[in-house]
Order: sequence, then C-alpha cells, then structure tokens
Amino acid sequence: MKKNKMMRIASVLLVMTLLSTCAISGTFAKYVTKASGEDSARVAKWGVVIGLEAGDAFATQYKTHDTTYKGAYSVVSADQKKVVAPGTSSEDLGTTIKATVKGTPEVATRYKLEITGIKDVKLPAGTYTDYTELVKDETTGKYGYTKTFTLDKDYTPILWTLKIGGTAVATDKSLTEVLARVGDIAGKLPMQNAKAELVGTDGLAITFDADPNYAMDLTFELSWKWTFFVNDANDKADTYLGNVAAGTPTDIVTTNVVTEVAAKVVASATQID
Repeated sequence: MKKNKMMRIASVLLVMTLLSTCAISGTFAKYVTKASGEDSARVAKWGVVIGLEAGDAFATQYKTHDTTYKGAYSVVSADQKKVVAPGTSSEDLGTTIKATVKGTPEVATRYKLEITGIKDVKLPAGTYTDYTELVKDETTGKYGYTKTFTLDKDYTPILWTLKIGGTAVATDKSLTEVLARVGDIAGKLPMQNAKAELVGTDGLAITFDADPNYAMDLTFELSWKWTFFVNDANDKADTYLGNVAAGTPTDIVTTNVVTEVAAKVVASATQID
C-alpha cells in the first residue's frame, strides 16, 4: 500500500515536470530576422604635380652673337650677380620662368599662381643728360656732356612674352602690361571662378577652381628679351640706365630709375572642402 502511494507521488511529479518544461519552451520561442552588410572606402586620389622653373631666368654671363668677336661671352658680371643688358634674352639661356600644373584629383581643387615682388627695368618719362655724345664747348675748348634727351613716357627696355597653355596672351610687352593682360584673360580660362587680383602694390594672383576628376594640364611661361639695335633711338636711354647701374658719373640723377628686374613666383594647389 505504501509502495503504491509512492508510485502515485512519483507519477504526479513526472507530469508536473513535463508541464513545466513545455511552459519554459514556450517562453523562449521567438521570431528571428537577420541582416548583415559590409562597406569599405579608399583614400580619394590627389596626384597633383606642380613644376616651377624660376631660378635660372637670368645669368651672370651671356654668349656673344657677333661672329667677328673672338670671345665666348659678350656680357659677364664682375661681381657674380645676375645681370641683363641690351642684346640678352632668356633664349640665350634656353630657359624661361615657367609654372606647370598637372593631375586629375578626385576632389575639387583650387589652383593659385602668385607673382609678387615685381621689379622691371625702367627709366621714367623726363629729360636726362645725353651720355652718348661728348660735346666740345667752342668758347672754352672744354668737352662735356651738355646735350639732353627727353622721354615722353616711361622707358622699359625689357620685353616680356606670356604664354598660358602654349598660347601667347601677351607678346613683347613691359612686365606691368603683361600682368594687366593676365587680368583680362583670366575669365577665359576653362575652369570655375577664374580671376586675377592685385597682391599689394607689386604683385598679382591668378586663381581658379576645378571640379573633381578634372584633368589639369596647364603651363604658364614667361620669357624676356632686351633687344639690341644698331644706331637705335633708344641708345641714349640704354646708356643712361647703364650709367645709373655703374654709379658713373657720381652726380647722375637716379630718382625713380629702376635698374633691377625681379619677380617671385609661387604656384599652389589646395583641396576645396
């Protein structure tokens, strides 16, 4: 009797265990929806290459063009400073002031070309002593530079030519005229926001923007020459400039006379955010 009672209790416990297991199983059942994804990226291409050739535009010596002259050079600097003179040119040196921009960046890019610290050889308009002819005073019998010459406008003997993308936009002009011409053509460049603006009192900046993946291949090239003429009307002005550079005679008028040519060129490319 006791054994039967124990069996009944065990059976009840078994049934309760089974019911409990079913309840737990029902509690942990669920719907499942699963999704997964993957993404990656690389660094956007830049690859802009800027070239600049501006350090050898002038020299300390220039080869002769006169085949009857036996020397190799007709102009040689005495102090190893670079010089210019009638008859010299960038062609003699086989070089120019050049800036190149190449590349196809995958980002919008702003390009900038700055020309600053500009100086151009100049003899201002005015009346000057003529040092090309020594004149005898018939009264005293003495010789002196008594004649004068007059310039109606500033004399700038160095002639500049600017090419952009291989096309001449200014030919045989003063440096000031060349830079003014750059402002006129800036808007014709095939890029966005092309403009030219003054930098201080002696410089100019050209800027333009390009869209991502724009294939840039642009060259700015500036060449120069000081033409040599025989019996030219400008001999008096050339001679005067040479005397100012030499400081002879000591009482020569040098006000506003410029005997140096110079320009600093900086090219840059910057990503636009």
